[in-house]
Amino acid sequence: MEALEDSFATLNLEKLALRPAQPGTIGTPIKVLVNLFPMTFRNPELIINVYDIKITSHRPNPPHAPPLRPQEDKGFKTSRRVFRHIGDSHPALLRWLTATCFDGSKLAWSARSLPTMPQPLLVTLPPGLDGVGDRAHDFNVTITQVGEVSIRTLIDYCARVRGGGALGDVAVRAIQGVDVLLRHDPAMSASTIVTGQGRKFFNANDSGVDIGQAARVLSGFFRSARPTLTGMQLNLDVVNSPFFMSGRLLDVVGNIVKRVGGRPFSEEQLRILNKQLKGVAVKLTHRPDNRHFFIERFGKPAGQQTFDLRKKDTPRRQAPSAAEAAQAAASGRALDLERPQHAVERTTVADYFLKHALPCVSLKGGQCIPMECLDVLPGNSISINKLQGDQTAAMIKVTARSPVQRLTEIMKLRQTSGFASNERLQSWGVEIARNMAEVDARVLPSPQVQYHPSSKNPRPAVRSGAWNMLNSKLTAPNPEALVRWVVVVFGDQRKIPQAGVEDFINELVHVAGTMGMVIQNQRPAVHFARSESYIQDLDTACNSVKSLPGNHKKLPTQLVMLVFEDRAIYDNIKRHLMLNFDVPISSQGVMFLMKINSKLHGSNWTVAPQSTPKFGSKTILIGADVTHPPSIRGAAPDDLPPSIAAIVATTASGSFGCRAQVREQEGRKEIITEFEGMVTALLKGWIKDSKNIRPDNIIVYRDGVSEGELARVVFHEIDAIKGSLRDIDPSGKWRPTINYIVCAKRHHVRAFAKDFDSPQLDKNKNLPPGTVIDTVVTHPYLFDFYLQAQAGLVGTAKPTRYICLLNESKFTSNELQQLTNSLCYGFQRATRSVSIVPVACYAHIVCEKARSFVYDDDASTVSSGSRAPRRASTFLQTQIDRKIAGHSLSTMWFI
Repeated sequence: MEALEDSFATLNLEKLALRPAQPGTIGTPIKVLVNLFPMTFRNPELIINVYDIKITSHRPNPPHAPPLRPQEDKGFKTSRRVFRHIGDSHPALLRWLTATCFDGSKLAWSARSLPTMPQPLLVTLPPGLDGVGDRAHDFNVTITQVGEVSIRTLIDYCARVRGGGALGDVAVRAIQGVDVLLRHDPAMSASTIVTGQGRKFFNANDSGVDIGQAARVLSGFFRSARPTLTGMQLNLDVVNSPFFMSGRLLDVVGNIVKRVGGRPFSEEQLRILNKQLKGVAVKLTHRPDNRHFFIERFGKPAGQQTFDLRKKDTPRRQAPSAAEAAQAAASGRALDLERPQHAVERTTVADYFLKHALPCVSLKGGQCIPMECLDVLPGNSISINKLQGDQTAAMIKVTARSPVQRLTEIMKLRQTSGFASNERLQSWGVEIARNMAEVDARVLPSPQVQYHPSSKNPRPAVRSGAWNMLNSKLTAPNPEALVRWVVVVFGDQRKIPQAGVEDFINELVHVAGTMGMVIQNQRPAVHFARSESYIQDLDTACNSVKSLPGNHKKLPTQLVMLVFEDRAIYDNIKRHLMLNFDVPISSQGVMFLMKINSKLHGSNWTVAPQSTPKFGSKTILIGADVTHPPSIRGAAPDDLPPSIAAIVATTASGSFGCRAQVREQEGRKEIITEFEGMVTALLKGWIKDSKNIRPDNIIVYRDGVSEGELARVVFHEIDAIKGSLRDIDPSGKWRPTINYIVCAKRHHVRAFAKDFDSPQLDKNKNLPPGTVIDTVVTHPYLFDFYLQAQAGLVGTAKPTRYICLLNESKFTSNELQQLTNSLCYGFQRATRSVSIVPVACYAHIVCEKARSFVYDDDASTVSSGSRAPRRASTFLQTQIDRKIAGHSLSTMWFI
């Protein structure tokens, strides 16, 4: 939370949309509980001291020796360990420490003044605690006061006493201090695994629940402080995260790739291991060493892996003397200043370990160790993006909690937190309510969805966010008949018989006809791909349409329908079709007719105009997202795989059709580097569709922005949109209204019905779709609201937080909430509302599809010891444009 406040500290609020004076009023009232616990301060005038903390290794410098190089600051884990042991080395600081909280990096806040002591402080960690070895390790700790903040500033900030000026650095520092205070104690515990930017906490001794392939799910809790309209509040939630099992690396590897017996690892298995285990923390077992190492890559067997071994029995080359250096300078000869080295000999790892045929692991720092000599340490979290489909399904099954269960667990966390007896909180005068915040929420009315007027049921009833399209014809069936298509089955014909596939196709064609779709070729050829040659068989099947009767011009395939027995090869096939095939291919695995129709230029349904205020025929919706590669410990920015940026915009057809732009960019970068060029291309497409009519209203829904980057992203991308307008109209006369709304899903705010017996709830006791919260727990200044547009099918439904940062159309609370809710009913591949506005959802889908094209691609992945190769950022877009141009593939290839 402090990252969000820190980012807004530098914003000019006059340029941003602030909270309207009146909250929304539309909808049916419903009382809810939100997992935020109000905080009060016994001493509002208390002054909190802010300190800079610098922790470095202590290295004694012998007399007359040259000065030592400056030491780098230590990481979070080591810094917390050192801070925890300051009192052991300096008992005089114990009272100060009990009133102090530390963020694990640079800053500390204290309700007491630091006693005067010589600096730096020498702190000794007992053997084994610092991950260095079986000896004690000394550190220098320098504590410098850098400011002070008043609790009064925090209270005034939430109460809007000083208007926009309260968003200054002083208020930000106070919010940061309270946030760190609430999570200091669990973060400092030696038995706690800390993730989620220091806000998620797990018990390191918890064995968790096995979800397969060496992964276990641990249960923990989340804590954070949030400023709201009614004061500071504690956000408390239960969390679950996947971690690698600890123990022998060989056992972990065997669980991931299912290695049988002592067979050598295949190239495919090594590729999987490099993808899954890069950056995992391990320790050595063949010698006494408590240090932690990180996996760089899996290499060759020990008998083939070579390295340079220093020969200790040879003299070390001496550095040039002063006389030699002077002589070289006088003669103009270059002096070899390379660091003197021992002579080396080339050897194999197997010879070094006196063993043979051992698989090896390259570690960061250059060591190459046989796999049998490594143990995986506890606490190695797994990125959700690395989970396989069956792991994700198992995790959902394990972690899904009904609203009643989740509420009970959160309240148990609150009851066992020990806040009332916590000396640190008492010294700050902080009191935390025992009950959740109670809020008057509203349930917005569902919009009216519309199908073709000739349907028997053109306006089906919407109930609980869903509707039945029985007897409803698609609004705009595919304008070009489906003729050139094939079905390719990846599986055993004994398990997926051809007759069964053909029966399914017959039923599919029949249903498509009742929906108004035009399928001319009602008996497409069915091909079975062999496991050993599935790519070649796929190519043969796709090319077979060129020989269809009547295809005299050898026109390419319109659609290839894929049927899978094992989805493990799905991404490989999609990548092959998109990047390597000569014609545009729209693959379809789940066989939903709505997706097929959208892929063939059709439109499935629309939402009634009266449900979408200020969304006229000259409005363009834009969705944007960035997805990042999994973080790699210790990797430099240039060594990371690229991030994928996607922007999706509606077409001018009046339907929910969209087109997309996608780019590769610098890894882990939140800002979309080429935002201007991408938006320019999408605006030109909209103008071309409308026969040179320009949109007069632009609404952007931006996903994928972390709180700490929000300020920089919004200003960069709003400027980029204005740059796009100038690119198209250099005169500057074209000035459509611009509205910029951030969609935030990565938060831990949950809402529950106050009365679980209310008839407004669904069978799982979730709040009804359309529940909106815009008072009590929202931001003091920003125009934000929480909207749960979807039904809670599994577990507890999560609302999306929408933050309107630019509001040139002057949306009221009612208008923006109603528009956003109604748009969530326009997702073209499901007859139900979704949790986020579809254009933002589509942008995310494009990113994920591009991820499968990129991250296993040799041109974009990182090889050990070298920087990631880079290609043109537009590479993927060029491939897509080439395939779409002149063919029948829809701009919605991604749906």
